Amino acid sequence: MIGSHRLGNARQLAIGLVGSGLACIAFVGAWIGQNGVDYRSVIVGLLLLAGVATFVAGRQGIAVGLLLWISIFAIGFRTIAITPALALHPLVLFILALLVLQVAEAGLSPQLGIRLRAPAWLWAFSLFWAWAWIIGASNGHAWDLMLSEFLNFVVMVPVFVVVDAITGTGHGWHRVAAALLGVGTLISLLGVLEYYFPGLVRLLPAYVGRDTEFLAEGGFYRATFSFWGSPAATFVSALALPFVWPLWQLWRGALVRVGLAASVAIQILGIYIGGYRSLWGLVGLVFVVLIVWRKGLIGVIISAAGAGLAYQLLPQLGQSRFQTLLSALQGNFQDSSALNRWQRLVGAFTVVIYQPWGLGWGGAGWVHSDFLQVAANLGLLAGVLFLAWYLSTLVRLWRLAAQRPDDALTLGLLGGYMVAGGLLLSQGVEVLPQLALPVWFVWALVEARLRHKPRMIGKPHGA
Repeated sequence: MIGSHRLGNARQLAIGLVGSGLACIAFVGAWIGQNGVDYRSVIVGLLLLAGVATFVAGRQGIAVGLLLWISIFAIGFRTIAITPALALHPLVLFILALLVLQVAEAGLSPQLGIRLRAPAWLWAFSLFWAWAWIIGASNGHAWDLMLSEFLNFVVMVPVFVVVDAITGTGHGWHRVAAALLGVGTLISLLGVLEYYFPGLVRLLPAYVGRDTEFLAEGGFYRATFSFWGSPAATFVSALALPFVWPLWQLWRGALVRVGLAASVAIQILGIYIGGYRSLWGLVGLVFVVLIVWRKGLIGVIISAAGAGLAYQLLPQLGQSRFQTLLSALQGNFQDSSALNRWQRLVGAFTVVIYQPWGLGWGGAGWVHSDFLQVAANLGLLAGVLFLAWYLSTLVRLWRLAAQRPDDALTLGLLGGYMVAGGLLLSQGVEVLPQLALPVWFVWALVEARLRHKPRMIGKPHGA
C-alpha cells in the first residue's frame, strides 16, 4: 500500500514536470518563431534539457545536475532581463530546480536517508533579510532593486542544501573539483584567445564583443573577457585554481598532469590580463600559504624565490600596475579606480557608524566589500554575524587541515575559501549572481567538508 502510494506520488510529480516541460517547449518555440534564435532561447532550451535529464536520472541525476550547474559559471552576464534593475540568471533558476528535485527525492525515497540541511549560521543570518525589506521600503528603495540583491542571498539556501546532500556521502568530490577547475580554465582560455587572437573569436560576433581589451590608467591593457561580459570572469578562475592541488595528488598520469599544469598556466595568464591588482596579490598570497603549509621552512624559501621570479617575469607595465596596489595600501592613490573604491568604503563605514540599523536592500550601492556592504544595508549586527560566520568557518577549516596534513582536498578547499574571503573583502560579489554564486558554492563545499569529514582525497587510492 505504501509502495503504491509513493508510486502514485511519483507519477503525479512526473506528470507535473512533463506538463511544465511541454509548456516551456511551447514558450521557447513561440519565442524563436517571433524573435529568432538568441542566447535567451538557447539558455532556456539547455536548462529545460538539463532539467528533464536530471529528473529522469533520479538522485544520481541531481549529482550530475550539480556538475551542469557548475558549468553555467561560464556564461557570465547572459541573463534574462525582467526590469532595468532585475535580471534572472540561469544559475539561480537551475539551482532552485535542483533544490525542488532534491526535496522531491527526499520525500519519495526516505529510505535513502536524504537530508536537507544548511548551516545554523545561515539560518541566523537569514533573519535579517526581512528587516532589510522593511527598512528599504521605508527609505523608498525600488522593489526590483531590493529584490535583485535579496535574491543573491536567498540562493545561498539551495546552494548549501544541494551541495551538502550531494557531497555528504564522501563520493564525487574529485568530479566537483574537476568541474570547477575545468570551467575556470575555459573562462580564462576564452579571455586569453580573444585578447591575443581576436580574429579567432570574432567568428562568433553574436557572443563576443568587438573590443577585446581596454586601456587602464597607467597604460596597462586589460582584457575585456567579452564572452563572459567582464574581467570579473577571473574571479571564477581564482576560486578554481587551488583545486588543482587535490587533482594533482589524485591523478598521477603524466598526460593528465601536463593538462593540469596547462590549466594552471592558462588561468594565471587569464587572471593577469584581467588586470585586477588585488586579485594578483590575493592569488599569490593564497599559494604562498598553501606551499608553506605543505613544505614548512622549505616552502618559505620556495615561495620567496617564486614570488621574486614571478615579479621579474612581469612586463614593465605589469610591475608598475602592481606597484600602484602597494601604494594604495599605504594610502597613496595613484589612479581614480583605487581612490573611488576607498571613497566607497569610507562612505559605507560612515553609514554603519551613523545608521547602524542599516539602509535596506540596495541602499549602499556597490561598496566593493561585502562584509561592509552587508553591515550598511542589513545593519551592523548582520554585518558582524556575516563576518563571524566566515571567520568561524575559516578557523574550523584551518584546524581540519592541521589535523589532516596529507589531505589534499582539504588544503585545496582552504585555498579556495581564502580566495572567496578575499573577494568578499576587496571586490564585493553580492550585487550580481554570476559573481556571488561561485563564492557561495565554494563556501558550501567547505561547510559540507566540515560537517561530514569524509575520507581523505589526494592519495593515489584515496577517492
